[in-house]
Amino acid sequence: MGYSKVIKVSEHKVRLVHQLNPDGTPYAEDVTVETAEGVDPGRLDYLGQYDGQLGYVSVSFSPAGESAGDVKFPDE
Repeated sequence: MGYSKVIKVSEHKVRLVHQLNPDGTPYAEDVTVETAEGVDPGRLDYLGQYDGQLGYVSVSFSPAGESAGDVKFPDE
């Protein structure tokens, strides 16, 4: 993805402002990482500790295929 700025919105929400212009404005989509209210907010502590800092973000997704077995996620 590239350079991003971490913004801690709340204990359950961290936003990665993606691809900043030299003046600090974003020119690509942001990424928001959010946990439900019932989830331990400590799961976002690693990202939240970098609030206000710039860094390099790498996000990827690969389909699990047959290797996922019987893993189920709740419907939204």
